[in-house]
Amino acid sequence: MPTTRRRTAHAFTLVLGGVPTPASREEFLPIAEAIVGAGRNDASPARQGGRILVSYRRRSQSLGAAVGSAIRDIQGLGFRVASVQMDDEVEPVQVR
Repeated sequence: MPTTRRRTAHAFTLVLGGVPTPASREEFLPIAEAIVGAGRNDASPARQGGRILVSYRRRSQSLGAAVGSAIRDIQGLGFRVASVQMDDEVEPVQVR
C-alpha cells in the first residue's frame, strides 16, 4: 500500500506593506487581478481599513510551509508582506 502524506488546509491572511491603498474599486482591480492571475486559486485579495489583505486557505504539510510559499508568491509579484494574521480554521486532508 502506498504511503500517504497528511496535508492540512491552513487559513491565514497576509497584510501587504508599501502599497498605497487604492481609493476606489477601479484602482484596486489591477492589484487584485495580479494576485489572482498569478495562477493561485487559493488567494482572496481585499482592501480593508486602509490596508490590502490577501486571505489564503492553503494545503501544506505544515503551517510554516503554507505561509512561506504564500509570501514567496506575493514577493514574486513585486509586493511586500508587512505581517501575517492567523485564522483558526484547520481542515485535515489526506493526499496520496
